[in-house]
Amino acid sequence: MAQTVIDLGTCRVTVHHDAGVPPIVVSSRVAEWIIKIGLRSGPAFRHLRQRLGVGVEDVAVMFDVNVGTVYRWEREASGLVDQCAFQVLCALVQEQSIGRHDLRDRLYCGRFPVIPSSVELTVPSGGGQ
Repeated sequence: MAQTVIDLGTCRVTVHHDAGVPPIVVSSRVAEWIIKIGLRSGPAFRHLRQRLGVGVEDVAVMFDVNVGTVYRWEREASGLVDQCAFQVLCALVQEQSIGRHDLRDRLYCGRFPVIPSSVELTVPSGGGQ
């Protein structure tokens, strides 16, 4: 039996696993645990970001903040990470785990909207209610 130790700032996680288990599986299990208990520390935020496979710059674009803000969040050991950003990052990890990317796409679309030159909409009689 092998073990992997991950320091999440306020908590040290030890994952016991068979020697042949890929690191991505261990990382996924830790991410699930972080989300389940809501561990909102900088190192936990970093772990979730890395689990998503996105860089600090990508997270900054998603949340419309400065790159330095994301680095500051990831240094916070005491849970001072932006609560909204943490919850969205958790949702992104959960979404990715089932092979979806709808939320991620909406975040990018909201930041870099593609606005057509014209749109035609039809409202059915009765207002669509």
